[in-house]
Amino acid sequence: HDFRGTAHFRIVNMRKKKSLYQQGLQPHCYSVRRNRGWQPFACEDISYSANCNLQQRGISRSGSEGGIRPDQHTLAFSYTVTHLDDEIYFAAYPPYTYSMMSGFLAQLDEHAPARAHFQRSELCRSIGQLPVPLLVIAQDIAPAASGSAADTAGGTD
Repeated sequence: HDFRGTAHFRIVNMRKKKSLYQQGLQPHCYSVRRNRGWQPFACEDISYSANCNLQQRGISRSGSEGGIRPDQHTLAFSYTVTHLDDEIYFAAYPPYTYSMMSGFLAQLDEHAPARAHFQRSELCRSIGQLPVPLLVIAQDIAPAASGSAADTAGGTD
């Protein structure tokens, strides 16, 4: 809890040979103490490379790291902790929450030009009993008089 400094992370045995991290994607960070939301550029020294390169950099494959597979890849990055007693979360992309989705769908419902291209209904309920929305998107979709999903999607056999 009293650590302040740079922490280095290595996520090993990733399967993909190519990654967006090689093209500039950076891990997103959320610091509870900073409370600035998810930050896309808070990490440094981001690399994505084949595990076989780890031996060349002097990282041992013995001991606790014996499970590193040379045919897999490693994502490595550093993060500087600046606040004592902080909680820090990392994600490949910022989370898209149910509240964010609900807010976006409410904006669509209020936007008349958008309403001409989608129809919204409830697909099912989540484990937490929240409605899971179903959007049918089409060119100039009109609310169906009968209200059936087959009529709305324009599909009859």
